[in-house]
Amino acid sequence: MTFKNNCCLFGWVILLTLIEAKASTFFEPKGLCASVLLTVDPQEIAFGEDNAPITVIEYTALSCNHCAHFHTSVLPEIRKKYIDTGKIRFVFRHFPIDQYSLKAAAILTQVPLPKRVAAIDQIFAEQQNWLGPNAIKKLAAICKLPVNKCQKIADDQTLLNQMLQHRLEIEKVAQIEGTPTFFINGKMYPMTLTLTQFEEIMTQEEKSSP
Repeated sequence: MTFKNNCCLFGWVILLTLIEAKASTFFEPKGLCASVLLTVDPQEIAFGEDNAPITVIEYTALSCNHCAHFHTSVLPEIRKKYIDTGKIRFVFRHFPIDQYSLKAAAILTQVPLPKRVAAIDQIFAEQQNWLGPNAIKKLAAICKLPVNKCQKIADDQTLLNQMLQHRLEIEKVAQIEGTPTFFINGKMYPMTLTLTQFEEIMTQEEKSSP
């Protein structure tokens, strides 16, 4: 079984708008939104020190080319400058935008938690290779999992519906409209961040940190 090209779950196309990252361009999550963002999942994909002064939450889709660019070109520098030095705790959260990203996220749940960050890196690095025909087989190879196991997960409609429902709940309460969307210490940046933009945000956050 393979994905159909251009298959979209929601019947609409998410348009990603690239805008300047300014301190005034953010959304302060409150109430239900804040509780969703602050909820800690034991299975959460995160790296960096737990007690880091700044938390970055990225809502991303594994089939999103803007997300792939961030993960392959920008995040490695962020890791060296901010994550490995204990300044940031980076949290990765799925926000599937089509069948590719939904099923890829489902398959990723079968990768042992300590190996998921590396698997995500590889999925983004090889995005143009696995998107399209034989996606399940190619994702299985990337994740080092049996093809039949990945196919079974990709066909598990109960699991897919649960993941989709979670995505819809996040979309509703956090007002997320596209990927990637970042929450940096609770402030929302709905854009693809360049390294320079990220550094500007970090400068402001470090100034305001106690």
